[in-house]
Amino acid sequence: MTTSTSPAETGIVPESIEHRFQQFGPKYRYLVTFAGMLGVVSMVLSVTIVNVAVPSVVGAYGIGQDQAQWMATAFIATMTLSQLLNSWLVEAFGQRITFMLIIVVFFIGTMIAATSPTFDFIIVGRILQGFSAGVSQPLVMVIP
Repeated sequence: MTTSTSPAETGIVPESIEHRFQQFGPKYRYLVTFAGMLGVVSMVLSVTIVNVAVPSVVGAYGIGQDQAQWMATAFIATMTLSQLLNSWLVEAFGQRITFMLIIVVFFIGTMIAATSPTFDFIIVGRILQGFSAGVSQPLVMVIP
């Protein structure tokens, strides 16, 4: 017969990293690293994907290439500026909640850009995507 110890008996809080290591074992570090890197790589890869789509956007929305380049510019500029907010967001919400919120913001930006009736909505979606990509990059560099 096995007895289980409660978190109060062990002194480990259920939401702590120590509890996660106890729950998942040494592979916890790899699971967290894989999840973080998968999210960041997909976010940063999206800037490359849009550069390939510029000629299609020019034809679909009847705009010039100078306007279509704003898709990449909006993403990169917002990504750069939002990196500065990482520390504040982690302090306010914690690493796990911040990462999950950023994934949701990226998904919302993707849906806005993918279903946009006008070019302006593509820019709004790209700004949301760039914001989330910028916050997530420094976030995964400090994964425990």
